Amino acid sequence: MMKIIKSRIFSGKRVILATALILLFSTAVHAQSKAQDTEKMIREMYRLLNEQKFDEAAVNVSPAFVDHIMMEGQKPGLEGVRDLFKTMWKAFPDLKQDIIELIVNEDGTRVCALVRMYGTHKGEFMGMPATNNKIDVPASDIILLKEGKITDHWGFIDTETFMKQLNTGK
Repeated sequence: MMKIIKSRIFSGKRVILATALILLFSTAVHAQSKAQDTEKMIREMYRLLNEQKFDEAAVNVSPAFVDHIMMEGQKPGLEGVRDLFKTMWKAFPDLKQDIIELIVNEDGTRVCALVRMYGTHKGEFMGMPATNNKIDVPASDIILLKEGKITDHWGFIDTETFMKQLNTGK
């Protein structure tokens, strides 16, 4: 009888240990899956923006979206970002953003993207008439997500290089 009890206790410890390992592994796999889902979504968003399909790219943006660094005169929220892209595409009809590095945290709620933004200045931009100069500048985006939706964005661009290239093409 004693051996059976010890065996059951030992088996119970094994079950607890096995259950704990399964929970830890499944949590890690779930977190990894969320990070992978977020990475896939963000890559798709950049692809759609490069094709100038703003409404399709914005499908995963929260109605409460906040753009924390806005251009002068930009409206708040998604409407302001939509207007900004329309302005950019009008001034730089071939505008592209290539992802150089994309970092997503474990649970897929924070993203940092380093991108190369490039295009040709073919239309008026910020009061400057078209120069036909090419721009090719580094930029970065910090993106926060909640429940799979983009809620916050901080965008940074090398404005000194950007303006220099607009003025001189170099």
